[in-house]
Amino acid sequence: MNKYLQKGYIHKPRWYSFYHQYQNIFNLNPKNVLEIGVGGGIVANILRENNIDITTIDNDPETNPDIIGSVLEIPLKDYSFDMVVAFEILEHLPFESFSIALKEMRRVARKNIIISLPDHGKSLLRLTLKIPFIKEKNIQLRIPAINNKKYWKPSGHHWEMGNIDYSYNKIAKEINNSGLKIIGSYIPNESAWTRYFILKKYE
Repeated sequence: MNKYLQKGYIHKPRWYSFYHQYQNIFNLNPKNVLEIGVGGGIVANILRENNIDITTIDNDPETNPDIIGSVLEIPLKDYSFDMVVAFEILEHLPFESFSIALKEMRRVARKNIIISLPDHGKSLLRLTLKIPFIKEKNIQLRIPAINNKKYWKPSGHHWEMGNIDYSYNKIAKEINNSGLKIIGSYIPNESAWTRYFILKKYE
């Protein structure tokens, strides 16, 4: 039984996360995608139904990936996919491995990489503005969580954004040093613990 499809895991905000995952992929219109980490296979199935060639890789055979392997040493050739994605995966590695994973993803990708990371900064205010003929606007007021490390271990996380030790600037610096440019980054109001990064390889 896949734990990522159990009712305790698939709660309402996580469904919003799935929406943002596949919508970010659709926005860039790739022909083929490598997904790091299968989870329940929901996003992969949606991509297949929309005629996007999707290959999955995971180090857990029970998730039934197309390829068994690690993001730290992807067993694929350079420039194999238009896009490589990893949603809620990289925080399960020690932070020292973050840039290694990014460089491997960059090696395999031809153009774009999309990742999401947990961001458990404290939300003091969240507003969604809907005005006719104007694009929906999300507004958030957040501060760093100084002492939330006690929640990491039960989730299998080595680190999380939103903690004072892992600021946006620190993560952005690692991304840039890995040869990737941030072309978009946001936290959706509907699942306010997840930050998305839309990345592009430097030419």
